[in-house]
Amino acid sequence: MKLILVGLDGAGKTAILYTLKWNFPLTTGLTSTLGYNVEEVSFNGIAFEMWDLGGEHQTRAIWRQYFKDTQGIIFVVDSSCRERFSEAKEEIERLMKYEALQALPLCTMAHKQDLPGALSPEEVTQLLSLTDIRDRKWTAIPSSVTASGSTGLQEALQWFSALS
Repeated sequence: MKLILVGLDGAGKTAILYTLKWNFPLTTGLTSTLGYNVEEVSFNGIAFEMWDLGGEHQTRAIWRQYFKDTQGIIFVVDSSCRERFSEAKEEIERLMKYEALQALPLCTMAHKQDLPGALSPEEVTQLLSLTDIRDRKWTAIPSSVTASGSTGLQEALQWFSALS
């Protein structure tokens, strides 16, 4: 099952990908992804082909090149970075308009829940207007990756597993 991990730069997409891949929290040595990273992650007997697409502004313009055969979307938002929520909302709205992504399930990860001031998944849902989405199944899941562990990552894959 091909999933794309998208979101603004610095949201935590790469940390999520490699924590799932290696089954331990990866929190150091990460830099902004230029282009993409692809890894296969097995969960509950399902092979997930996970594409981490770089979130820098100039990279977002070429995301659509990687949409072919996508079966689900993980939109990662840094829930502690309130000043970028309007930009994140613009990106998620733009994503929902792509024909190649029509009706695909959307899992929004309210990431970095471990940081002070992080917004809850309910607050993220409200700020991104997720309740207005009518053409697809969607969910919002709290998540974090720290040196001591991770939360929410397997729950996201469980949600996609239940849909397949």
